[in-house]
Amino acid sequence: MADLAQPTFPPEVEEFIFSLAIREDLKLAGRLLLVARRVYEWLIPHIYEVVIFRPNQECVPHQNLSPELFVEIGKHVRHMLVQTGNNDLEGETTSCIARCPNLRSLALWLGYNFTYSPEFLNNLLSLKLKYLAFRIGTFNAGLAKQGRTLPSPLSSITHLELLGEVVRVNPHQVKEYFPALTHFAINSFGFLNMSGLKEVKEVLDTFGNQLEVAILYALQFGKADSQSPTVNVAFREEDPRLVMLLHGASAVDTWHDGVKGGPGIWTVAEEAVQARRAELGR
Repeated sequence: MADLAQPTFPPEVEEFIFSLAIREDLKLAGRLLLVARRVYEWLIPHIYEVVIFRPNQECVPHQNLSPELFVEIGKHVRHMLVQTGNNDLEGETTSCIARCPNLRSLALWLGYNFTYSPEFLNNLLSLKLKYLAFRIGTFNAGLAKQGRTLPSPLSSITHLELLGEVVRVNPHQVKEYFPALTHFAINSFGFLNMSGLKEVKEVLDTFGNQLEVAILYALQFGKADSQSPTVNVAFREEDPRLVMLLHGASAVDTWHDGVKGGPGIWTVAEEAVQARRAELGR
């Protein structure tokens, strides 16, 4: 791969232009990587900053990556979504995460049969995550099966999303596991389960003023019909931090948009809380 003649633009400007093109349309990657070696080196970190690992599933327009590829791209990955309910793939999932030491956010959309092996747990504890989405009940079951407790809190995590476990949330355990938490959410899957409000409020009470935003929400699964998904926000009780959110986009799209700086659940809820506080004069 030979470099072209000296570019007209300064390198930092040229890099910005190419990275902007990738952000606008990831499908351009295959052609742009062949332009010149310098362009290849610039773009690889941008292309693999956000990845989705869904084995044996079509994943368009997002990336569907093989575990072998993570040997090369793992160091560039900052945000990862893993979606598999098959415990036969636990080894592959563990291997992928182990090769991504710079992860900042991790969404573990794993089925109830995922066991959280000792190796997987050690990898999770070694990361300096800020955002985590997972099933805390399945996580606890994995620890219990091994006869273990959590050896140390996940103290770098400030944003926690619990998946579909409206009645399994122990607020004191959440605080023990995640002492630095400022944002908390329960994804009630598909419909707003009103019983989840009790769980969210208990977490708010346990953390006190440390918790800035608490969300009970539901996302549409599959592909949204509209390119401008409907977001319905409501408030319950008098606490302006407590948000009910019904998002009309698909779950994968909402996650992907959120980690890329778009209208994910956290940004939508934060804006709503700020507006609510201003309305109430708080």
